[in-house]
Amino acid sequence: MRSLCRRTGGGAPVVLRCGDVELDGTRRQASRGGVLLTLTPKEFLVLERLMTTPGTPVSRQELIEHAWDEMADPASNVLDVVVAQLRRKLREPRVIHTVRGTGYVISG
Repeated sequence: MRSLCRRTGGGAPVVLRCGDVELDGTRRQASRGGVLLTLTPKEFLVLERLMTTPGTPVSRQELIEHAWDEMADPASNVLDVVVAQLRRKLREPRVIHTVRGTGYVISG
């Protein structure tokens, strides 16, 4: 069911922008400053969820539910690893920030 909801898009814009980060949901591509990024499917899903509400913190649980199935262990550090990889690929200055006790936020 979650897959069907993701496919319909729920009325979200096809291209999301936050500062110089751009995410094209139709082409499944992301870029920063016009440079195309090579993202794994999980990295893309985490970035997509963060970019749907730029400037608003997204909980760890919400990110895990969006990018993994219901069998994912929320106590695992897999989300931290994916966010670290995303930060590395997005280069400096950092746009993904940790919100202690909550989750992560993206700001341009």
